[in-house]
Amino acid sequence: MDSDEETDTRAVPRAGTIHYGSLEESERMRLKERAEIQAEQESKRSEGEHIHRSTEYIPLENRPESGSKQAVLEEFERRKRARQIQVSTDDVVVRQSLRDLDEPICLFGEGPGDRRNRPESGSKQAVLEEFERRKRARQIQVSTDDVVVRQSLRDLDEPICLFGEGPGDRRNRLRDLLSRIGTDALEIARKKRAGEEAEHQLPSVPTDENITWYHEGPPQLKDARIWLARYSFPRAKHRIAAELEERKVAPAIRNAQRQELQKKLTSEAAYCSQIGDTRPISYCRFSPNWDLLATASWSGLCQLWTVPGCESVRKLRGHQSNVTCVSFNPVLDSPVALASSGTDGSVKLWDNESEDAIVDLDGHHGTFRVSRVKFHPSGRFFVTCVADKSWRLWDLESQQELLHQEGHTDAVHDCSFHPDGSLIVTGSMDSFARLWDLRTGQCVMLMCGHLKSVLSLDFSPNGYLIATGSEDNSCKIWDIRKRAPTYTIPAHTNLVSSVRFEPMGGKYLVTTSYDKTSKIWLYPFWQPLKTLTGHDNKVMCCDVTQDWIVTSAFDRTFKLWAPEHPTAGPKKKITVKLDMEKLKDPFFNPLAEYFPEAHQQQKGLVYDKKPFRYTCEAGKAYKWCACGHSKSQPFCDNSHSIAGLKCNIRPVPFMAVEKKSVWFCNCKQTAHPPFCDGTHRRVEIQTLSLEAPKPLTTTED
Repeated sequence: MDSDEETDTRAVPRAGTIHYGSLEESERMRLKERAEIQAEQESKRSEGEHIHRSTEYIPLENRPESGSKQAVLEEFERRKRARQIQVSTDDVVVRQSLRDLDEPICLFGEGPGDRRNRPESGSKQAVLEEFERRKRARQIQVSTDDVVVRQSLRDLDEPICLFGEGPGDRRNRLRDLLSRIGTDALEIARKKRAGEEAEHQLPSVPTDENITWYHEGPPQLKDARIWLARYSFPRAKHRIAAELEERKVAPAIRNAQRQELQKKLTSEAAYCSQIGDTRPISYCRFSPNWDLLATASWSGLCQLWTVPGCESVRKLRGHQSNVTCVSFNPVLDSPVALASSGTDGSVKLWDNESEDAIVDLDGHHGTFRVSRVKFHPSGRFFVTCVADKSWRLWDLESQQELLHQEGHTDAVHDCSFHPDGSLIVTGSMDSFARLWDLRTGQCVMLMCGHLKSVLSLDFSPNGYLIATGSEDNSCKIWDIRKRAPTYTIPAHTNLVSSVRFEPMGGKYLVTTSYDKTSKIWLYPFWQPLKTLTGHDNKVMCCDVTQDWIVTSAFDRTFKLWAPEHPTAGPKKKITVKLDMEKLKDPFFNPLAEYFPEAHQQQKGLVYDKKPFRYTCEAGKAYKWCACGHSKSQPFCDNSHSIAGLKCNIRPVPFMAVEKKSVWFCNCKQTAHPPFCDGTHRRVEIQTLSLEAPKPLTTTED
């Protein structure tokens, strides 16, 4: 074949096919643009027209001391080169490299990451200095609050956050910075910044949490405050005098009373259970004389019940929404007997006869929930707790709002009056309680300690203890003399819905909870005495008298609780009228009509064959032993309560209206207890052997 006809058989490389939008093409364009930008920056840098400033954090010891642009650029380039150096992530290789460089392979407190980033050191002296600096850094105390750390960095004119930096890294950066410049630098920087801000700062409104909110009220408010002061001072004087008298009681007697109370409370049991409505029973309260019980329901109905029979007496109709509270007026002969509130903002006043409200109170805008309505101890005023973060003081006679008091940051849920009528404590959904002086309008104490909403409060009758129940499942006891909580009771496993002191002396506290239980706590050490179980759902409220405890629940029932052998009614203050005709009766006992024990059909054991003569003091109450087991005859020593005796006979109370000698029956068979009526002269009693007291057995003729 001729040469001119020869063809070139060498392989010709094919041109690569580049598709639109491929990564290769976009990467090539990006690198080209970057090269152009760098070339432009280099030209400007050589002319001294522009300096690139890095946002990277540079430790202070490595920052150039010179203010020249060239020093900054050199440091930037050095760090740029350092980032491009590939260092093994294997700690063994890093240690060997440091050994080859005649450097210590490990410094105190240094981790693998610190070893890879260890600053360059040209001498052992530099290494020792770095070691001492890190030692100082570990001893510097830095707050764990990230907000404080950021503020400290801002005071030092440092960036408060670097890219990818977390709270822990920020703390370490601040600690490293303080180890280099000294801990005093932060305080100096803060003073300097505070001085600069003070020059430009405008006057601001105080934000102290104890600030008092004053509100303009009607002219009647001043008269009400003066009246409250005159009302409370004599009551406070009487309360303190009674407390001083109580302290004079011998410790042995006080301990015996406490043991007797403890025995009574541990025997509490359900006395009566009643279905009160078709909806949950949200609230319950005893009347001032403890012979009636009022309940409020989510059906919009309030009812009055007898105690202890639990029979419905009257239904109060009128609310169109859930009733949140019903309260009795402490003054029995007042034309306004009760007050109730609802979730629709309604407040109604009721008398002692009608089933319809006598007054519909306006003033809550009809949209805000009124969670509680409580009467002042004088009966002249009442307070409403409203969901608009306020509570209101009202005059009962004029139905006029005297005070609209704000101060809480969330809905006000409950309140309680001081026994003297001088103070009121309010609890809110903002987890705080506030103590207010009604005579001045000032907030005299802020109670902060609960983690969640304060749902219930109660003043102790002693006047200086307050119990608060919260959504955080705890109950706190506050002493207003110390302005601090004195005890925290881990009361329940769910929110505490109600707290209530025993009304006669605050000797115990009752708490209820959504864990379906109620508990009794004994003053003053608040040890649990009894857990009352029986409700099938959340227990929403409770109230306490000297003899009874009532609880209402979500299961539509309320329950009366009493000791195993309760009296037929509460212990009332008894006034004995001197009837001369009755005084002529040798078997007259002024207490017989109040206590059914005097009419017991059962007779006790024959203790002795002859009566016992005793001189009784006028107005003093005694308990005559009716069972025959007492060792302190003729009086009761509570031997009848010993479980092993299985005795159902109760002692008989007796009081002499004048000082006189009385013959008490010792055979226990009298028909006129506690007096002797000659029954001991019967043959079967006189012939009975009394080696040990025995029951009398008789045969019918």
